[in-house]
Amino acid sequence: MKAGGQDTSDVTISIVTYNSRAVIGECLSTLPVGAQVLVYDNASSDNTVSFIRQYYPDVAVVEGEENLGFGRAHNRILSSIDTPFALILNPDCYVTGSAIALMLHAIRLAPDVALVGPAGTLETPDRDVSAVECTEVEVLSGACLLMRLSAFGSHLFDENLFLFYEDTDLCLRARSAGWRLLLEPRAVVAHSPGESSPRSFLMSQKRSLHLGWSETYFRCKHSDGRSNAEIISQVVFRHVLKGLQRLLRLSPKALE
Repeated sequence: MKAGGQDTSDVTISIVTYNSRAVIGECLSTLPVGAQVLVYDNASSDNTVSFIRQYYPDVAVVEGEENLGFGRAHNRILSSIDTPFALILNPDCYVTGSAIALMLHAIRLAPDVALVGPAGTLETPDRDVSAVECTEVEVLSGACLLMRLSAFGSHLFDENLFLFYEDTDLCLRARSAGWRLLLEPRAVVAHSPGESSPRSFLMSQKRSLHLGWSETYFRCKHSDGRSNAEIISQVVFRHVLKGLQRLLRLSPKALE
């Protein structure tokens, strides 16, 4: 199907929401008209689901009974679609211009590429960057990530990771299997980190705990020969130090 002049017939846009009512409307409104969009909602309590169904009736929504986290929720979508490509997109991301078409063009032309990412937020997204070509990179952000599903088979996002490091793990596994990763600098997708769910002190603490656990799990999983005990102690020390910095509102240099 030609969606707003862009051929999106071979891609499904996968979005996971959690209390994202404040941002999901703007996100969906920037997508090509007619694109296949699936949303998995992680048991939101702010009427995210009813908002989408009322104002974006063409968007398919799965209403989860519990918060599965980022990777597990996306896996529910990815395992149910039949398009060769999937675009992982955060609800606080806003697609500009022909970003999706540019990323699709890049991955269609290169059968050895598993993942393509955009340039990210730019102050002047309409600037002339036509001479800039795709660049091979080692890691891409999961906030907006175009996936070749055949590169991963049933091994999609690691469901042991609830939040954080899912994209880093996916990229590392793809590269280890011989796939390439590309950054398409002409594709601009604005991202407002932290806006996909409401902010609060409790939420901040939960995110910090998930970050610490995810980093520990990731580094133990992809160990460079160090023992798990050594990795855990280093990660714990680093996160405790960061916590003290926030608590005391001291700079790293002053705390040292």
